[in-house]
Amino acid sequence: MRVESNNSNKDKLTALYVYADYHDFYQNNIVNIQNRFPSSIMIKYSTSVFAMEQGMEYPDADLIISEIRMPDSIYVSSFITDSQYEDIARALKERVQLLTEVPEMIDFFN
Repeated sequence: MRVESNNSNKDKLTALYVYADYHDFYQNNIVNIQNRFPSSIMIKYSTSVFAMEQGMEYPDADLIISEIRMPDSIYVSSFITDSQYEDIARALKERVQLLTEVPEMIDFFN
């Protein structure tokens, strides 16, 4: 499911939110994450664990935030804790740093 599309969000990191089908609480989590980090992240897509288990291919995103533990994702529970918000903030900072370092490295070798 596509969550958000807006040209003003082009400088934000994109994210995929993987939810566990727990009474649609995931929609609140998406809103809360975007409200907590309004200038940093845009959750463009969301998908259920069930859809992923069925082999659905998910779109490219800078981050994956997931209600199940999966490789290369930020784990959150159905009710996101302050500690998990801190994990998201840390991941956002690390990803931004990585994305700014890569072009600098390419320029260095050119």
